[in-house]
Amino acid sequence: EGVSVAAQQFAQEHPSLAMSKLTTPDPKPQSGSSPDFIQADEFGGPKHGYVFTTRAGILGYHRDRAIAANAAAPKPEHSADWLSR
Repeated sequence: EGVSVAAQQFAQEHPSLAMSKLTTPDPKPQSGSSPDFIQADEFGGPKHGYVFTTRAGILGYHRDRAIAANAAAPKPEHSADWLSR
């Protein structure tokens, strides 16, 4: 229950790599934010901020870690200073 077909198949084909208890991440947003995972058994086109891939044996749209890391990176206070020189 709560496990995608792809995750179940992965667990059967790769028992040494599968998690002991497969669970699907909660797709509901927390406090107004976007979910970290959107379950999908097949690619349905691009979704901004997500990559369609398998992580931890679970296929679907997972939050793009590169975008999240870039958003969290500190921005220089005067990034355009070199233009005025």
